[in-house]
Amino acid sequence: MGSGARLGGWLGGLGGEWLRLLVVVPALLSLCVGAVACKTTRWKTHANYDTSYDFSSVNSFAFTPAREKVAASRSGKLTEEAIRKELTARGYREVASDEARIFISYDIGVYAAAGLGGQNRFEKSEGGITVWFYDPTTMQHVWYGWAETVIHQQDTGEVVIPEAVAALFEDRVPQAPN
Repeated sequence: MGSGARLGGWLGGLGGEWLRLLVVVPALLSLCVGAVACKTTRWKTHANYDTSYDFSSVNSFAFTPAREKVAASRSGKLTEEAIRKELTARGYREVASDEARIFISYDIGVYAAAGLGGQNRFEKSEGGITVWFYDPTTMQHVWYGWAETVIHQQDTGEVVIPEAVAALFEDRVPQAPN
C-alpha cells in the first residue's frame, strides 16, 4: 500500500482533500514568504542618529538650499519627491527654511564596476542614496542613513529611487509628534 493511501487512512478517510491541502498550503506560504523576503532584502540600509538630540519637537522640514544643483537633475527631483512623500506620510510638514525644525540634504549615485580583462562593459552597477537631517540652528547632522543595491538595466529612477527612500525610512524615521 502506498504512502498516500496510508496518509489518507490516517486522516480519517478524508483522502485527497487533506493531502492536497498539506501540499498546496505550504507551497503557497513559501511563495508569500519568498515574495516578502525579496522585497525587503533588495536594499541594504543603515541609519544612525545623535542620541543626545531631542527629536520630540521635530514636526516640519525643509530641503537645504545647498543641494540646488543636485535638485535640478531628474534624479534629484525624484529623490525629493520620494523624501517628501515618506515624510508627509509620517506627519511631517514641508515649510519654508526659516520655519523648519529640520533640514534635509541628500546625495545619490550609481557606481559601475568594469568587466575583468580590460573589457569595456559593465558587469554590475550599484546605486545608492544617502540622506542627512540637520539641526537648522547648529547645522550639525543629527540623523543620517543610506541605502544601496545592485542596479539592473531594466531598473528606472521612477521605481528605484522611491524604493530606496522607503526602505531607508522604514522603521527608522518615526511619526511626527502632534
